[in-house]
Amino acid sequence: MKKINWPITFALIVVHMFALLGGVLFYSWEGLAIGSLLYAITALGITVGFHRYLTHNGFETYWPIRCLLLTAGSLAGQGPAIGWVVDHRLHHQFSDKEGDPHSPEHGAWHSHMLWLFGLDRTKDRQSLYQQYAPDLCDERLMCNFGAAYPFLHIGMILLLAGAGYAYGHWYYALSFVAYGFFVRMVCVFHATWMVNSVTHIWGYRNYETRDRSTNNWFVAALTFGEGWHNNHHAYPVLAMHGYHKKGEHDPSYWVIKSLQRCGLVWNVKDELPQKTS
Repeated sequence: MKKINWPITFALIVVHMFALLGGVLFYSWEGLAIGSLLYAITALGITVGFHRYLTHNGFETYWPIRCLLLTAGSLAGQGPAIGWVVDHRLHHQFSDKEGDPHSPEHGAWHSHMLWLFGLDRTKDRQSLYQQYAPDLCDERLMCNFGAAYPFLHIGMILLLAGAGYAYGHWYYALSFVAYGFFVRMVCVFHATWMVNSVTHIWGYRNYETRDRSTNNWFVAALTFGEGWHNNHHAYPVLAMHGYHKKGEHDPSYWVIKSLQRCGLVWNVKDELPQKTS
């Protein structure tokens, strides 16, 4: 049995407990609305920012937009950007084989979340950063965001509490924190983790890739298009995950195209070398 990374395990348990207790004890429509809005913002920070932009270089953008994407992705609570990018690039190199951080070959729950608890994930991370993210690990901006990671979350909690208190005193302060921080973060966690687990087990395939990736409409709906995972594994650098077949809607791609029309991003990689019927 692998040794457990207790700090990560404890943090995930605490976040889930606070989400459950806070969601039950401090429910409000206002808290739910704020949580839903922040779910969209932080999930897009992962899908558009950490994944399609930083990991696969699916488009280019200006420094302020890069900072906004880094902030939104960091507030999803899935670790600093460089670590996220390294794990995902490892996943693509060793997909569904030994070396894949979250291969379903070790079971659905391993690929969904148990892979996060292993102590071996912390070994020799710096060398992995240099090997799999040399384009990021020496960049001052990325290092600054890595150092600021815990303070971004503390700032978010204080901002939500302050806004809730101003709106309706302590009950709303606690409701805004419960839904805007803990419930929202747990929902983003599991939606993202479903891309690792569900879309390597259940779904349909447009392409015969060397892994078990599938397209799953339910996961795509939760993750703004990330569930078209077989498409993505067939053409990893494309900023467009959906629309390889009719009905594969991709809201993350809508965001990228909207930014492109505003002149805020360019060199968007969205041309399919080969389309399916």
